[in-house]
Amino acid sequence: MAFTKEQQLAIKQDGSNIIVSAGAGSGKTAVLTERVIRKLKQGIDVNRLLVLTFTNEAANEMKNRIREKIIENNLDEQLSLLDSSYITTFDSYALSLVKKYNYLLNVSDDLSIVDESIIRIYKNNVLDDIFESMYGRPSFDKLITDFSLKDDRNIKDFVLEVSNKLDLLVDKEGYINNYAINICNDEFIHNNIDSYNKLIHNKINELRILYDDFISYIGDDLISKLDEWFKPLFNGYKYEDFLPFLTINTPRFTGVEENGLVLKDRIKEKVTEIKALLRFKDTDEIIEGIKKTYDYVNVILDIVKKLDAKVMAYKDKYNVYEFNDIALMAIKIVKDNIEVRNELKEYFNEIMVDEYQDTSDIQETFLSYIGNNNIYMVGDIKQSIYRFRNANPYIFQDKYNKYNRHDGGIKIDLIKNFRSRKEVLNNINDIFNLIMDEEIGNANYLKEHNMVYGNIDYDNEDNKVDNNLEIYNYNMDDDDKYSKKEKELFIISDDILDKIRNKYQVFDKKTKKLRDLKYSDICIITDRNKHLEMYKKILEYHNIPSIIYMDSILTNDMVVLVFKNLIDLVWHVVNNIFDDKFRYVFTSVARSNLFCYSDNQIYHILNEKNYKDNEIIKLANEIDIDNPIQEIINDIIDKFNVYERLLILPNIYENMIKISNLIDIISNLSMLGYTIPDMISYIDDTINMNIPIKYSSPISSSDAVKIMNIHKSKGLEFSLCYYTGMHNRFTISEVKSKCLINKKYGIIMPYMKDDMLEDTIFRDLYINDYYIEEISEKIRLFYVALTRCREKMIIVTSLDNDNKGYNHLVPLLDRMKYRSFLDILNSIDISKYVVDKDIECTKKYLEINLKEIVKKNSDIVIEKKSISPLYHKLSNRHYSKEQISVIDTNKIKDMDYGIKMHEMLEFSNFNNPDNEYVTNLLKLIPSNYINTYHEYEFSYIFDENKYHGIIDLMVEYDDMIYIIDYKLKSISDKEYYLQLNGYREYIESITNKKIKLYLYSLIDNRLEEVSYE
Repeated sequence: MAFTKEQQLAIKQDGSNIIVSAGAGSGKTAVLTERVIRKLKQGIDVNRLLVLTFTNEAANEMKNRIREKIIENNLDEQLSLLDSSYITTFDSYALSLVKKYNYLLNVSDDLSIVDESIIRIYKNNVLDDIFESMYGRPSFDKLITDFSLKDDRNIKDFVLEVSNKLDLLVDKEGYINNYAINICNDEFIHNNIDSYNKLIHNKINELRILYDDFISYIGDDLISKLDEWFKPLFNGYKYEDFLPFLTINTPRFTGVEENGLVLKDRIKEKVTEIKALLRFKDTDEIIEGIKKTYDYVNVILDIVKKLDAKVMAYKDKYNVYEFNDIALMAIKIVKDNIEVRNELKEYFNEIMVDEYQDTSDIQETFLSYIGNNNIYMVGDIKQSIYRFRNANPYIFQDKYNKYNRHDGGIKIDLIKNFRSRKEVLNNINDIFNLIMDEEIGNANYLKEHNMVYGNIDYDNEDNKVDNNLEIYNYNMDDDDKYSKKEKELFIISDDILDKIRNKYQVFDKKTKKLRDLKYSDICIITDRNKHLEMYKKILEYHNIPSIIYMDSILTNDMVVLVFKNLIDLVWHVVNNIFDDKFRYVFTSVARSNLFCYSDNQIYHILNEKNYKDNEIIKLANEIDIDNPIQEIINDIIDKFNVYERLLILPNIYENMIKISNLIDIISNLSMLGYTIPDMISYIDDTINMNIPIKYSSPISSSDAVKIMNIHKSKGLEFSLCYYTGMHNRFTISEVKSKCLINKKYGIIMPYMKDDMLEDTIFRDLYINDYYIEEISEKIRLFYVALTRCREKMIIVTSLDNDNKGYNHLVPLLDRMKYRSFLDILNSIDISKYVVDKDIECTKKYLEINLKEIVKKNSDIVIEKKSISPLYHKLSNRHYSKEQISVIDTNKIKDMDYGIKMHEMLEFSNFNNPDNEYVTNLLKLIPSNYINTYHEYEFSYIFDENKYHGIIDLMVEYDDMIYIIDYKLKSISDKEYYLQLNGYREYIESITNKKIKLYLYSLIDNRLEEVSYE
């Protein structure tokens, strides 16, 4: 591979700390690998290099690349050292250091890492005990009285948030102990009052900019009145100077030209913002309000100290820690022990950090202790998108700017992109030149970060395709029956089919020639996971194969829940406990793929209590629950042939991964002395407390369109990228909380004023900073999304009709108003990319020809069926019929018809019937209904368990609700009756209305009313 001049400099430069700003597709991994090989050729052993990454996958990939290069360069002596080398993650290296020097910390060398969810649940339980012990203390009681409406849950949640946020500090204990000295003092207050005045001045300057534009659209009389109105603001210096503005009557905005009306509204918005900042009568009130919060803060810090002491005692007792604890231990080792620190400084020839833009404060502190003017940092500030994982982009930004001044190190820029076509790069540059700078986005894109075309292989083929960005713009009408996301996916589906059908040409990286587009060349990228299943549904309606890439929640998975119930069942059986919980777990296990019992079999076993001879009970009795929990689990897997029985389910490999992840967690619990009931409670708690335990599904190489969010797409690349969901609002729920925690401003709480909670200035300062950081990260997120593309970007959205965007850097005032990616697009001149494209998705969605498979009946057949009340008591509250038998080809076809029919009815308009099924159903249903609900999804907690269902159709009347469940053909299966009864129980509980239940056979055109005697 021929390296560019900049890449060669990044490979060969020595003698100082070095930061390499490596833009998307600039070959940073190749450069990092080549730098390692250069070091090896100079006689430096591979285990004298510390190469730090952020994920195990990245570390393994880096090690494999280095291995290949070592073999290629015949550096055989280094192969034996490679497996013991320090090419690893921050977490893994810190753990190895702590184990090596454990005696300096007075901890055991066999310490283990515990799953974060276990500690979260323990913290919740400990906090309950702490709160109970503190009731009766005046300061604590006042905190609860002032901040709790129904119970103390919101304060508990805030205490946990404070504790967790402070965990990210290098010295949490010191911060808490010195809080009164550093935060609760007059100097800190007055410095922040100065910051508050600066914030007001900034708002006034923004108002002045708007006003200067506005005066060209109004007459002299209004200008004179507005000049007088704004005088206290425009001439003021300190807080009290601005207050007279509040007493001056607002002039009427008369005689404004039409083109100035938008500016008038924006001026009024800005005035409202300024008035909100002038809510205090003087500076003394600001100070008094802040000091009133100190009592609250002291109570919270006291609780956090008690919580930390109990949690750390728990960790020490069982010798288990979180990775954050390990990182802090590693810092303590190198900080307090100069011999160790010097040993590391002298041992490592160089410390290389990949993805440096994702470094946290703790990681940066650790590096500062072990570095010896030999830290090589590679990253891209424009791809810093992990603030939620504690990444601090200012670390990269500050060091980049410092080294740019030749202060403390060397800065190298890799801006040549080898991934994308020239048109793609030009399009991306055109966008980010207008929206990203040092202030918003943390990078001066125009001056220092424009990507340069580098992959000349694209030029060797006579490409006839227009590779410029296209924005497929559609219109949304008020009476449109389809949402934006649905329209976008119909447009994308049509476009994909058109490109596949017309043999759209893309460049093959291996052959370096053009070839026909394949589904696997395509990725649909959006900003969140919420609607990915719906995306897949619409693609597959168009017969487009697709795969969703997203992290899944382990404890929401049915395979995992059944396995959990199996463990619970064994415990009940061995202890001769045959209560309602036993009946529930027995039913779950018996119905599952493990045994495939029919509901009739389960009914007779439970009704007759004939447990003695049952195979499930016999197997359970063979398990010795006096063994360690890990052995119990292994015995259960062996006795019940769990892995073999997974073979009858689809996605075998993924199901094995789920069970393996659960076993890892059980291993953690075993170390903590958990019993089987404790373990079951833990899994239930993760569900009830909404503590997600995530796992990643294996990546498929099949020929299918990939669907994913932006974070999941990072590091990947695709020939053709579609971008959807531009209208989704950014998630900014954090600023809605009454209480906040921030490293800069401390614990931010309101104070009681006239029996109402009043915010201090710290909240305003925090929110202003928050929006700058949040919008900056969203701009960087947009950059990551677009730079995944190699050859063609297509954005599908609905732009503002009056879009007149800037063709120069968007003013800060306008960028601070960004609340979606669509806002970004509307703020810039993108007219040359816009293609008007709309689609009649309603009509297309309902064009399903069912005539060949549906019996034609002029009248709907209605039958009635009564079910014994004994039967529905067996409900395990999983309200869907489980497919457990092997499905033949004809069955698959029938299921496919059923899916299409369901879709047709789901998206039909009952107010304006557009197919025969709706017409037939309306013959039965009284016409005076209030509303119809299609695909009504619900979940709720019952007996500490979470249950879920989807009702095909509900029709609501004043005093009654009809529930109608669609079935392909047969409606005589008793499981359907059980399913309907579950629906009835839930809907009755939330509406108190009478419920009528129906099953509808789509093929036989037959309706059955189901009632319970």
